[in-house]
Amino acid sequence: MKPAKIVVVTGFFPYPPLHGGMVDVWKRIEGLKELGFQIDLVYTAKESPLDADKQAALACVNTLIEVPRSNSVWGLFLKQPLQVVSRRALKTVPLERTYDAVLLEGDYVGMFLENESVNYQKSILRVHNNEAVYFKNLAKSTRSILKKIYYRIEAFKFGLYSERLFKKVSSLWYISQEELAQDSRKVKTIEKLWMPPPFKLTELGAPSLHGKKVLFVGSLFMDNNSEALRWYLEKVHPLLREKYDDYQLVIAGSSGDRDEFDLRTQYESYSQCELHINVRDLSNIYQEATVFINPMQHGAGVKIKSIDALVRGLPLVSSSVGVAGIGLDRQRHYYHADKPMEFYERIVEVFEGKTLAKEKVQAAQNYLKTHHYKEVLKRELDAVTEGL
Repeated sequence: MKPAKIVVVTGFFPYPPLHGGMVDVWKRIEGLKELGFQIDLVYTAKESPLDADKQAALACVNTLIEVPRSNSVWGLFLKQPLQVVSRRALKTVPLERTYDAVLLEGDYVGMFLENESVNYQKSILRVHNNEAVYFKNLAKSTRSILKKIYYRIEAFKFGLYSERLFKKVSSLWYISQEELAQDSRKVKTIEKLWMPPPFKLTELGAPSLHGKKVLFVGSLFMDNNSEALRWYLEKVHPLLREKYDDYQLVIAGSSGDRDEFDLRTQYESYSQCELHINVRDLSNIYQEATVFINPMQHGAGVKIKSIDALVRGLPLVSSSVGVAGIGLDRQRHYYHADKPMEFYERIVEVFEGKTLAKEKVQAAQNYLKTHHYKEVLKRELDAVTEGL
């Protein structure tokens, strides 16, 4: 039987995996490679990635196909969302290739299905978020009036666009259990299923949890992450600084299109706060942390940062938004907190009760292992390879 050929289409270059969406895409590509599939990667980019990163990605994929992404003010006046319009070159890039399956990594790259130079048997859409809900929540997160207007327009457009896109694909792979169960969009798709976020079993960790270091990792250019950090720094951080002289908040993440100097000015003005920007390997930062926080107030889909923290062995203190769609139990798997005083008290519980914290992490890791993505991935793609 010949290896099945899959083209993965993504709205960004996913290597190195610096934030949640990149992690989800890249580790699934690694899983496809391990399962024996031949992979081509089509990605859109405003600027070409580093040659070294391209070479590293070629260890997993056969071919890299870069498609230019461009924004213009006129895109705001079209029916499709700007995130889709800016990637419209996907429908015209000449490929002349045949695949057993197309895996669309998100609604943003839906125009690839209009590319007449590509032949395929099955089309799969990874549902990273309910994009209409996601952009509504971004509008709630930002303080900028212009951004609020833009996000609300995108939310409205995605409400129409995503439903049309769902009708074109063979299968929907939801990242969130909750969004799969609650999605009321009327589509006659052949298959809808929960595809858990990927991680490697070899990544399961168990750091010592010494000290009193609180860690947050996230894309620092995203308004919902900025809102979460602002909420924590204003409402929880002072309480912990007052209680513990050796307490420290560690913030790590990618800057995206944000100016690095502005980020440092914003966060390093707080005492007992340490900032790491665009660090490619966070292993030591996780290893030295005591607890991971996810105080997000608005969002959609699944927060990969919460899963990644548990996989690496850190106790998780999270808001309801921070654990939505994962299926974690608030009593057994993590420390639940939505209000500032709850956050403070749960972090203190971890600092003062590390034996229980380790037990919660172990239970959470066992839960994640029993819902490992690779078994679902293999089962679903075996159907593609039947008869080849």
